[in-house]
Amino acid sequence: PTLRDPDRLIYFKEDVGGLVMGGYEPDPVPWAQGGIPEGFHFSLLDTDIDHFEQLMEQALIRTLPFRYPTAMPGPDPSGWVEDYATEMRRVYHRFPDHPDICTLFAESLMNRTPWNLWDLKTGGIAEGASTAEAKEVLESALRRIEDAGGPWHPGLLHMYIHLMEMSPNPEMALKVADRLRGLVPDSGHLQHMPTHIDVLCGHYQAVVDSNDAAIIADRKFQALEGSVNFYSLYRCHNYHFKVYGAMFLGQYRPAIQAAEEMISSTLTAELLRVESPPMADWLEGFVSIKQHVLIRFGRWEEIIAQELPEDQELYCVTTAMIRYAKAVALASTGDVPAAERESALFDEALSRVPDSRYIFNNTCLDILAIAREMMLGEIEYRRGNFEPAFARLRKSVELDDNLPYDEPWGWMQPARHALGALLLEQGRVAFDGPNHPDRQEEMQALLVAAAR
Repeated sequence: PTLRDPDRLIYFKEDVGGLVMGGYEPDPVPWAQGGIPEGFHFSLLDTDIDHFEQLMEQALIRTLPFRYPTAMPGPDPSGWVEDYATEMRRVYHRFPDHPDICTLFAESLMNRTPWNLWDLKTGGIAEGASTAEAKEVLESALRRIEDAGGPWHPGLLHMYIHLMEMSPNPEMALKVADRLRGLVPDSGHLQHMPTHIDVLCGHYQAVVDSNDAAIIADRKFQALEGSVNFYSLYRCHNYHFKVYGAMFLGQYRPAIQAAEEMISSTLTAELLRVESPPMADWLEGFVSIKQHVLIRFGRWEEIIAQELPEDQELYCVTTAMIRYAKAVALASTGDVPAAERESALFDEALSRVPDSRYIFNNTCLDILAIAREMMLGEIEYRRGNFEPAFARLRKSVELDDNLPYDEPWGWMQPARHALGALLLEQGRVAFDGPNHPDRQEEMQALLVAAAR
C-alpha cells in the first residue's frame, strides 16, 4: 500500500522491508519509457529543480504560519522570528541548493538579531547571533553560482551586503556589491543596495551614482502609485544616501539638490499627516537633512535667513534642527548673543519632539542630543572658552560614536571633524606621548587638515 499526503506533496510506501518517503509529483515527468537504461543501477536521475519547485513552494507555504501566527503582532514577536528560522532551516535542509531557499533561510537567521550581527566594539560576531551560519549559507550558494557561470541571484547578493556591512571587513562584499549593481534596473532598492558597502569603503562617487540610478528607478513607481505610501521611506533612503556621499565628496550642488528634491517630491504635508501608519514618526526627520548640508558647506547667510515651518508641531524635528543650524551659523559669524538666544529656542523646540520620531534605526532625540552638544561647543568656542568648548565637542563625539548602527550614519557630519578643525585652529597638534588626552583628537585634526 502507498500513503500519500496531497497537501504536503509527500508520499510514503513500504519497499524491501523498509519505508520509502519522497516527493509526490501531481504532474509527473515520463522517464525511461523505452526501458531502464543499461547500467543505470545505483544511479540518480538528473536534477530537475524546476519540476520539483511545487514541492519547495509547499514547504515555504508551511513556514508562513510560524512567521505570522496571528493577524496582529503582540508586544514581543521574537518567538515568531525564532520559530520561523527553525522552520526555514528544515526547508533549507530539504532544498539546500536552491537560491531562493538559501536567500530566505539566511534572511530568517539574520532577522533573529537585526542590526546586531556583529559586535562593533570587538569586530566579532555578536552574542547569540547566527551570523556564521548565515554567512556559510550565502557564501556556499554564491560559490555554486560562480562555479556554474551564473546567473547571479539578486536575493543572495542583497542579503550578503546586509550581512557584511556591519562586519570588520565590509570590503569583502565589494565584488558582491558590483554584481548587484545594475542587475535589476527597475528596482530602486536593489540599485541602491551596493552603496551600503561603497560608503564604508570610501567609494563616495559610487554612492552618488548608484543612488541616482535608484532615484530614477523609483520615479517610475512614484508615477504609478504616488508618494502617499510607505515605500516613500525607501525613496527617502536613496536621497539620504546620495546626500551623504556628496557631502563626503565636498560636492555642494548634488547634496543640496538631493535634499531639496527629497522634500519637494516626497515629504509632503499630505504624506506626513497620515496617522496609520504614523508617517511623521518615520519620515519627518528626513526633512531636516537639508540643515546638515547647509552647515557642512558653511552656508551661514542662507541658514540665518531661512524661515521656520508653519506647522511646527508636525515638523518638530525640522524646527529643532533649524534652530540648531541658526545657532551654529550665528556663532560662526561672530554674533554670539544671537547664537545664545537661538540655543535657548533650540531647547524649547527639542522639548516638543516626541520619542516616537525616528530616522531609520535612531531616535531623533538621540540625534538632536549630538546637535545640542555641538551647538553649545561652537558657542563656547566663539566666546573664547576653549576648554569648555572642547569638552562639549568631545561629548558630541561620544554620543556620535554610540548611536545604534545605521547607514548612512545617524549623524550626517562626523562630530570629530568639527572637533579636529577647532583643535587645529588652536594649534593643538603636538603629541606628548601615547597617553596624551588629545592624541586621538589631534590626529583627527591633522587628517582634516590633509583632507582640506
